[in-house]
Amino acid sequence: MQIFLAMLLAAGLLTAIGVLYNRLGPVWSGARRGTQQAPWFRKVDRFLWQASCYRLGVDAPADFEFSLVTEWPLDRYAKARGWAFEDQIGISEFDEKVYIVADDPRVAEALGRVPEAARMLAKAMESVAADQRVSEVHCRNGRLWIEVDLGKSDTVAEIEGDPQQRLRPLRQIAESLARVGTAQSRPHKAGAAKRHAVVDALVWAMLVSGSVATLWFSLDLLPGMANATTIWVRAAWIAPLLTALGVVGAGSWLGRSARRFAAAKFVVFAGGPAAFFWASGGASVVNIALDDGLGQQVEMRLVDAWTRSVKSRGYPVIRLAGAAPDTATPIGIDVEHLPITPVGTRYTVRVHAGALGWPWVDAVAPTD
Repeated sequence: MQIFLAMLLAAGLLTAIGVLYNRLGPVWSGARRGTQQAPWFRKVDRFLWQASCYRLGVDAPADFEFSLVTEWPLDRYAKARGWAFEDQIGISEFDEKVYIVADDPRVAEALGRVPEAARMLAKAMESVAADQRVSEVHCRNGRLWIEVDLGKSDTVAEIEGDPQQRLRPLRQIAESLARVGTAQSRPHKAGAAKRHAVVDALVWAMLVSGSVATLWFSLDLLPGMANATTIWVRAAWIAPLLTALGVVGAGSWLGRSARRFAAAKFVVFAGGPAAFFWASGGASVVNIALDDGLGQQVEMRLVDAWTRSVKSRGYPVIRLAGAAPDTATPIGIDVEHLPITPVGTRYTVRVHAGALGWPWVDAVAPTD
């Protein structure tokens, strides 16, 4: 079982490294187009051989780092309550629709100097037309670019439309950034982007590894946990607690940064499920993998049986009940793919105490 735990930790570590590299590493490379004096860059990201994201960008001053994302009612509520901090550019069409994730006041100043470009981006970020839609705008490591998430029915040609029309506001913003001078982060916020990336990387690592652990159990790749319902109930109250601690920790670490609320939202909406998966599936893997005991043979009896159907196929499930060998605590377990026998049939089961105190079983065989 130690190999499963090692695989779980490796999945989380590789995920975290990938997120950090994507956020903090070199800027994306893509096909260079345009002229030597006015180059632009294009890239299509693919997932499972299908186009998933279209990027179009231009050169920009290297010392600016920010993102423009859609502003939701929750963002406006957070700003009204003082939980989120965002600079405004003074253009209502933009300020009401776009959230500036930046700790550099000159970003808003540069956007305010090019109202036409700001309005075009705001309109594109709420558009549903394929050749106008923009999901997010990012600036990092000397490049300013738009990202467009592709749906299942979208094609790259439809999304791309007229590249020059999409490039025009980007070039205007890049020129405005150059005119406002050297970027100046607010005091104590220079490392906020890196801390934000670390928070997102940790959440992604927990989400991926926890999902893998839960999938293993759902596919019966691991020994069965006794009293499985209790584990889900326990996870249901542990997960909100872990999520709340994550929100408080991320908020304290990022301080009065424009990135604080964005990080907190991600902790809630992605970290919440991640915490649930780890409090159930991940903790169960740890419970089994770190249990070095040999277990004890216990007699259990069949109390129920049924056929479970999955995709028009059925397989038998039996429910066994007994008691833990040391504490006499009642335990129950559902065992799949064993022949259904009469109620009361005795089974010999090896019960392990578990590293976290959660009994788990293996070596199930009928006694009669």
